[in-house]
Amino acid sequence: MSHFLREVLARKQENGLKMRILGIVCMVVIQWGAFEKASAQKLLKLNQNSAIVDIASYVGFLKDSANQFTIQDILNPAIQKRFQLNTKATRNYGNGGAIWFKILIQATPGRYILELNNASVKVQELYHAQPDGSFKITKKGVYAQRPIKATSPLFKVQINNTQPQLLYFRCFTEKTLMLPLYMGTPTAFIEKNHQKDLLHGAYFGLMLIMILYNLFIYLRTREVAYLYYVLYALNLTLMIAIMAGHAQEFLWPNHPEWDNYGRIPIIFIGVFTILFANRFLYTKRYAPQLRKLSYWLFVPYMIVIVLGFFALNEAIKLLRVVALLTIILMIVTGVVVALKKYEPARLYLLGWGCVLVSGSLIILGYANILPIGIDSIFLLELGSTGEVLLFSLALADRINFYRKEKEAIQQENERIVKEQNEFLEQEVAKRTREIEQQKEEIIAQSQVLSTSNQRLHLANTKVKSSIQYAKRIQLALLPMQKLLAKKDLGFFVLYKPRDIVSGDFYWFAEIEGKNQLIVAVGDCTGHGVPGAFMTIMGNNFLNQIIKENKITSPGKILSELDEKVIDALGVKNSKHGRKKRKVQDGMDIAFTLIDFDERKMIFSGAKRPLYYFRNHELEIIKGSRYPIGSSRFAEKAFEEHVISFKKGDAMYLFSDGYPDQFGGGSNTKFMLKNFKTLLKTIEPKPMPAQKETLEKTLEEWKGTQRQTDDILVLGVRF
Repeated sequence: MSHFLREVLARKQENGLKMRILGIVCMVVIQWGAFEKASAQKLLKLNQNSAIVDIASYVGFLKDSANQFTIQDILNPAIQKRFQLNTKATRNYGNGGAIWFKILIQATPGRYILELNNASVKVQELYHAQPDGSFKITKKGVYAQRPIKATSPLFKVQINNTQPQLLYFRCFTEKTLMLPLYMGTPTAFIEKNHQKDLLHGAYFGLMLIMILYNLFIYLRTREVAYLYYVLYALNLTLMIAIMAGHAQEFLWPNHPEWDNYGRIPIIFIGVFTILFANRFLYTKRYAPQLRKLSYWLFVPYMIVIVLGFFALNEAIKLLRVVALLTIILMIVTGVVVALKKYEPARLYLLGWGCVLVSGSLIILGYANILPIGIDSIFLLELGSTGEVLLFSLALADRINFYRKEKEAIQQENERIVKEQNEFLEQEVAKRTREIEQQKEEIIAQSQVLSTSNQRLHLANTKVKSSIQYAKRIQLALLPMQKLLAKKDLGFFVLYKPRDIVSGDFYWFAEIEGKNQLIVAVGDCTGHGVPGAFMTIMGNNFLNQIIKENKITSPGKILSELDEKVIDALGVKNSKHGRKKRKVQDGMDIAFTLIDFDERKMIFSGAKRPLYYFRNHELEIIKGSRYPIGSSRFAEKAFEEHVISFKKGDAMYLFSDGYPDQFGGGSNTKFMLKNFKTLLKTIEPKPMPAQKETLEKTLEEWKGTQRQTDDILVLGVRF
C-alpha cells in the first residue's frame, strides 16, 4: 500500500514539473511575442555609469480612458496592437484617466530607479516581468511606506542579466496627464534630488520670508492690500508644495488623497489675485467697470468648489477656463491703469510677465516645440518667485507713489493757501477800511437807535400801565364771588388770563324778587386786549338784557345777546335782506338759571356744555352748536335743559382753555378726555381743594410751555 502511494506521489510531482515547464515556455513565448511587437519600439540601454535619462521617446503608451484594463488584459495581443510609439517624446497625454507605458530596457545587471516626476498622480504601479512568467508589482504608497523617501515616488528596478526586459507602468489621475518619466542609477538620482531639494528649499525659504515680511507690514499699517498679498503668496506656496510632493512629505504624509484637493489653493489664488489687483491698482478710481467685471468671476470659482465634490473632471476643466480668464482680465486691468499714469502698475505688469514667460516655457516644453532642460516645477517656481518679488516691490512703490502724490497735493495746497492768504490780506485791508467807515455810520445810527429805544421803552411802559389799568377795570366789572357764598353754595373760580387781560369772563346776577341766581361763563373770540373788549361788551349786554329788560329765560337771554353782538359788530342787512359783510367774532357761553325754591336749574349753552355730578356720577349736557355773534348761520336756536338738584350735587362751567393747554412729554393738548377724568377724581373733595388740584395739575402738564389760551373753570356745590 505504501509502495502504491509513493508511486502516485512520484507521478504527481512529475506532472507538476511538466506543468511548470509548460508555463515557463508559454510565458517565454508571450514575452517573445511582446518583444516582436515592440521591435519597432526603441530599446532603452543603460549601464551603471549612465546619467538620468528622459525616457519619453523610448516608451509605448496606451490610453485607458475607462480605467478598466488589468495586466492580463494588457498582455492580450489585440490590446498590444493598440500601443502607440511616443515618436514626439511628448509628456502631455491629455485629460485625466489611466495610461499604460511599455518600456523595453536592456541594461547591465544592477539596480536602477524609475521616476514619474509628478507627485500629484493618484495611482502609480510598476509591473516588472519575471523569468517565471509572473510580474513583480510595485505600487505608490503613502510617504511613510515608500522604500525610498523622496518627493516624487521612486520605483526600484532590479536587472539581473543583460537580456532585454519588459516593464509596464500604469498611471491614473483625474487631472491632466503630465507624465515626465526618468530612469537612471540610484547615485544619479541622489545627486539630482540633492539639487532639487536645494532649489526647493531656496524657493520655500524665500516665500516664507516674503509672507512674514508683508504680514508684518500689514499688522503695522493695516493696509488690506498687504493682507491680500500674503494670502495670495501663502496659497501659491501651498500649490507648489503639492505639485512638488512636499505636501505629502511634510503636511499630510499619511493622507496622499488630500492632494486631490489641490484645486482649493488654486481657487484661492484666483480670488486673492482679484482682491489684491483691485486694491493695489485702485480700480475703484482708475478702472471701475473692470473692477465690477472681476468680481463676477467669484461666481464660477464658487461653482468649481461645489462641482469638485460631484464631478472632479468637469470642475478641473472649468477651473482652467476661469483661471485663464482671471489672468487675462488682471493683465488687461493692469494695462488700463498703467495707461492712466499710475506708476506702480508697471511693476505689477512685470510680475505678471514673469508668470507668462515661465508658463509659456512650460507649455512649449511639454509640446516639444522648445527644448527646455529644466523641470517644469522649477520654471513655475522661478516665475512665481519673480512675480512675488515684483509684487512686493510694487507694494513698496505704491507707498512711494502715494507719498509723492500726497507731497504734491500738499505743495499745491500750500500754494493755494499762500495765494488765499495774500488775497485775504488784501480783502481784510479793504474790508477794514470799509468797516471803519461803517463803524462811524453805526455809531451815528446807534445814537439814533438809543434815542428811539428810549422813546419805545417809555411808550411800552405807558402801554403796559394802560393794560394794567384795563385789568383793574376788567376785574372790577366781574361780579363779586361773595354772591355765591350768600346763597350758601360751595364754589371755586379758577381764572387765569393768558396775557394781562383776559378774553374769558364769568357773570352772576340775582333775579329781583325771586330766590333765583343766574351763573354764566363766557369765552370770547381772541385773548389779550381784543378779547378783553369783547368781555366788556358781553358784560354790558347781559346787564341790559337781564337787569333792565327783565329777561330771565336762559334760551331767550342767549338769543338777545346774539342779536346785540351782531349789531354791535356792524353786521347789518342790505335792502335785499342780505348781510353786507360776514363776521366770525363773538363768544361761546354757558348760561344757568338756578331756582333755589323749586330745587332746579335751567341750562342753555352756546357751544359750551354743562358738567353736572349727581351722586358723584358725571352727566354731560351739551350746548347748542351755534356761537354768539357769528353771522355764518341764518337762524339760531338755543335749547333749554331743566335739571333738578339736591344738596351735595355739583356743576362745572368752563372755557376751552384748560383742555387745550399744550404740554406733557409729547407736547400735546390736555384734551377733554383727561379733563373729565380729572373732574371725576376731584369732585368728592371740597371746592377749595378741587381748585388747588386743578392749578397743580395744570402747572405740571404745562411745564416750561407758555400758556396756550385764557383759562376759566367755575365749580359750584349745592
